[in-house]
Amino acid sequence: MIFEVKPNLSKTNEKAKYAEFVIEPLPNGFGLTLGHSLRRVLLTSLEGAAITSIKIDGAKHEFTTLPGVKEDMVDLVLNIKKIEVKLEGKTEGTMTLVKKGPGEVKASDIECPSGLKVLNPDQYITTLADKKTTLKIEFKVQMGKGYLPAEEQQIEELGVIPVDGIFTPVLDADYSVSDTRVGGKTNFDKLVMRVTTTGEIEPQEALKKAAEILRDYYSFVVSPEEVDEMPSEEIKEEKVEQDVLIEELDLPMRVVNSLGSAGIKTIGELVAKKEKEVSKIKNLGAKSIKEIKAKLDEMGLSFKE
Repeated sequence: MIFEVKPNLSKTNEKAKYAEFVIEPLPNGFGLTLGHSLRRVLLTSLEGAAITSIKIDGAKHEFTTLPGVKEDMVDLVLNIKKIEVKLEGKTEGTMTLVKKGPGEVKASDIECPSGLKVLNPDQYITTLADKKTTLKIEFKVQMGKGYLPAEEQQIEELGVIPVDGIFTPVLDADYSVSDTRVGGKTNFDKLVMRVTTTGEIEPQEALKKAAEILRDYYSFVVSPEEVDEMPSEEIKEEKVEQDVLIEELDLPMRVVNSLGSAGIKTIGELVAKKEKEVSKIKNLGAKSIKEIKAKLDEMGLSFKE
C-alpha cells in the first residue's frame, strides 16, 4: 500500500506486562477506526489459557462445605478464577495443589508440570484453620478464546466443578486519539494504544496478533475467493474429539456399555479422561483398557496425560 504520509509505530512507557504504542501520522478519522477495532480484537479474540474446572478432595459439588477452610465454595471458586496461567506446547493440562494448614493458600502453592506456569503466584486462594486441615485441588487448564461460562460446560463427572474460563491474555486495552502535525498540515491523527496483559503474551505481540486477525478478515472483503479455510484434517479431528459417539470406535458392546454407564458417550469425553480414571470404571479390566487404547491410537488420539 502507498500511504500519503507513511505512519510510524513506536513503543513508549513500557513496564512489566504493560506498554503504550504510538501510531502516527494517520489520515483524519483513521485513529478512531484503528483504535476501536484493535481494542475489540485485543479483548475478545486472542487465544490464551484458563482454568476451566477443578476437583477438590472431599467436595462432590459447588455447594459442599469444606471443614477448616475459611472461604465457602463460591468464594473459593471466585479466587481460583483470578489465577492467571500460561500453557505451552499443548491444548490442555493439569495442575495440582496439596496444602496442609494452618495458614494462607496462594497460587504459589500450586504444582505445575512442564509447559504450565502460574503467572500471578501471589493470588490468594483461601485460608486453612488448623494443622488438621489439608486442601487438595486438581485444576484443569485449557486453551481457548474469549469467555466460557461454567454453565456451558457439559461436565457429568461427579466431583468436577466447572469454572468460568477467562481465556483472554489481555487484561486491559484502551486508546486515545489526538491531532498531530505533518509539515503545515494539522488534520492528521495520533493514535495511542495502551495494552496490559497477564504476562502470558507480551503487549507488543498481542497488538501484532490483533492486527493480523483484522488483516485476515479485511483480506476476505478484498478477495473472498483467495481466503483459505481450515484444513479438512483439522476440522475432522475437531469433530472427532467433540461429536463422534463411542459406538463408532467399533469396540465390544460390553466396553461401550461400561463407558456409557459412566457418562462417557463421545470420543471427546473419553480422551478428556486419564487412563487411571477410565480403568476404575466398573467392568473395565486391563484387557478392555488395552482395546480402548488401541482404537484411540489408530485415530491418533490418546488418554489425557
